[in-house]
Amino acid sequence: MAPDEIGAFFNITIAIEGAPQMVPSQYDRSEKIVKLIHGVFGFHPTYRAFHAVGDIYRGTFTPIPEAKKYTRAMHFQQPVPATVRFSGGGGNPDAPPSTTAGMATKFYLPTGRVTDLIALNAVSFVAKTVDELVGLIEAIEPDPVTGKKDDAKAHAYISSIPSMAAALALRKQIPAPVSFSKNIYNAVHVFRFLNEKGDVTHVKYHWVPEDGVEGQSVEVQQSLPRDYLFTEMQERIKKGPVRFTLELEIGEEGDPLDDPTALWPEGRKRVAVGKLELVARTSVEEIGDPVMQHDPTRITDGIQLTDDPIIEARRGAYDASVADRSGGWRSCPFAKIAGPAAGAAPDPSYRGGGKS
Repeated sequence: MAPDEIGAFFNITIAIEGAPQMVPSQYDRSEKIVKLIHGVFGFHPTYRAFHAVGDIYRGTFTPIPEAKKYTRAMHFQQPVPATVRFSGGGGNPDAPPSTTAGMATKFYLPTGRVTDLIALNAVSFVAKTVDELVGLIEAIEPDPVTGKKDDAKAHAYISSIPSMAAALALRKQIPAPVSFSKNIYNAVHVFRFLNEKGDVTHVKYHWVPEDGVEGQSVEVQQSLPRDYLFTEMQERIKKGPVRFTLELEIGEEGDPLDDPTALWPEGRKRVAVGKLELVARTSVEEIGDPVMQHDPTRITDGIQLTDDPIIEARRGAYDASVADRSGGWRSCPFAKIAGPAAGAAPDPSYRGGGKS
């Protein structure tokens, strides 16, 4: 199994109606997950643990009136500025091109707040619990002595979890991308939409490209420069706007809400709720956001999370990755905190400062 197949989906908060429920902490083993990912791809300062390389584009998201039937969220009521970070899978910026492509969208609301939508060219995630995810990364991590992967160990682990084996089989059917503008991107988690009346609809997001869908074989892709997707997109945007339609897949009673490995039955209703138009490449400097964290749990009124344990774990892992690529965890400069004594040599296992 290719390392990029493990995805990078680990982040979150909650907004569950009704009686209090026990849910996994959003920081449940977050640092362990990030350290394991570094064990697979290596640690590369200033880069994300996963989807290490990306380019950002700016534009506008314009909702379709039908959207109001499902949600009162602000960006579905009026046009808003938006940015998209297109990225390749994997955590090694020097690796060959990946078959995975990411589309992380940030909507800038009139209130000054933002909300994010994270999607991939895959139709599902590879694990439905944090235990499964940790076990998978451990199974594909190279031996620390030999530096080699144990393919038999990985195969045995994957085969022991039918839902994981099925999800990875689906990923192998997805062609390698030819352009960031020619993929369908899916947010593999379920979200709870609420309209002005408080009516609840469970949905899955899908970005559908105006340029059409096109792929290529992995063999052809591997003969291309590792940055071919980025150079192609830079040339494509010069020819005119890149557009996507945001579609909602509408859930029905009995559809799984907390399992990102599970697909809903074919034939579920699809509704177009907005149009995204990207017009130019941009940068974190132009945006004024040097960290530019994309967080699938950064939701807004009118959208809630389900009790999916993978999305519950993502925020903590993303925060740990941000700390790694931005100089370490920050602490109050005048507060006494538990950690290395003043003047002591840095302890590489302590995440209170620096990178580990």
